[in-house]
Amino acid sequence: MGSWCVTNRWDVEIPEVANLGVKIRYEVVGKGRPLVLLHGWCCDRTWWTHSGYLDGLQRDFRVVTVDLRGHGESGKPHSPSAYQADVVIGDVLAVADAEGIDRFAIWGLSYGGRIGWLTAYAAPQRVAALISSGSWDPRSETYEDWKVFDDGWGAAIRRDGMQGLIDVFKQEEGPRYPLEFPAWAEATTLQADPAALLAIQS
Repeated sequence: MGSWCVTNRWDVEIPEVANLGVKIRYEVVGKGRPLVLLHGWCCDRTWWTHSGYLDGLQRDFRVVTVDLRGHGESGKPHSPSAYQADVVIGDVLAVADAEGIDRFAIWGLSYGGRIGWLTAYAAPQRVAALISSGSWDPRSETYEDWKVFDDGWGAAIRRDGMQGLIDVFKQEEGPRYPLEFPAWAEATTLQADPAALLAIQS
């Protein structure tokens, strides 16, 4: 099992594990086949709870929600080298190892889906199934894909911090924004570390 700590955020004990000197916080609920949930970029593990998915999933699965490095209550290095593929894959496997889980399914959202793909490639004997929402096979990514991010979301963060990113989200969503980006999601985004997020995408 991972070590335990008390967090002021929920005033409950949650486990953490260290990988290459960076703490990774996570929670485990439910019983059944193990399912690891990986949130999107600029999010944290609470997205699965606020959006209502966790209530249903924990009835049938042993659900592990992870704060990916650079997010939530996990460590937030500011060096791009801290987010290389083998490192973030190691985070996922370290959590599974700490919980004694040999084989598990992954559901990844956006950036979490990317990490899910990478983990499945690197450790196919560990990943029993992969669900990827809003992400694609990262092997097809190009410089042009990165440039679109950097010219849009990256530039907004460098200019105005997390509020700048939210402003871009609102412009992209248009009239659908109140339905697509609720208040709890905005609050989580505002708490994110902009330097860590930029390092992840560098």
